Amino acid sequence: MLLAKFLQTIDNTFIGRIIDDKVNVLKSINPDRFYVENVRRFYNLPSSVAKVFCEMAVREGYFKKRFAVKCPNQECGRIIVSVDSPADVPDYIECDICEALERDEYCFSYDEVEIEPYYQISRERASSRKEASYVR
Repeated sequence: MLLAKFLQTIDNTFIGRIIDDKVNVLKSINPDRFYVENVRRFYNLPSSVAKVFCEMAVREGYFKKRFAVKCPNQECGRIIVSVDSPADVPDYIECDICEALERDEYCFSYDEVEIEPYYQISRERASSRKEASYVR
C-alpha cells in the first residue's frame, strides 16, 4: 500500500512525465533500424554527442552500422535498399514502388539517391552477453 502510494506520487510529478517520455521513445524505436536522432531524443543529448555514442557502440560491437538508400521521388521517399557500406550501392538503382505506381522516374543513379546511415542492435553481441550472464 505504501509502495503503491509512493509510485503514484512519482507518476504525478515531473519524474513520472520524464519516465513516460522515455517509455514512448523506446516504444517507437525499431531495434533493426534506428537513427542518431532516436538516441539523441532518448538521452536528451546534442546530435553530435549521440552520433559519437552510436559510433562507439559500433566499435564495441553493440550496434551494426548500415546505410539506407532512399528514393529521391518527392511522392515516395521510401527506402529502396539497405546496404552495409555506401560502396555497396549500385551505380543505378530502381524503386519498385515508383515503377509499380507507373511514375515517370523510377530508375536513379548513385548521385541522385540519398544514402542515410542507421544502426541496428547487434544480435551477436546481445546473445553473447546473455550467455555470459548465465555462466556466473
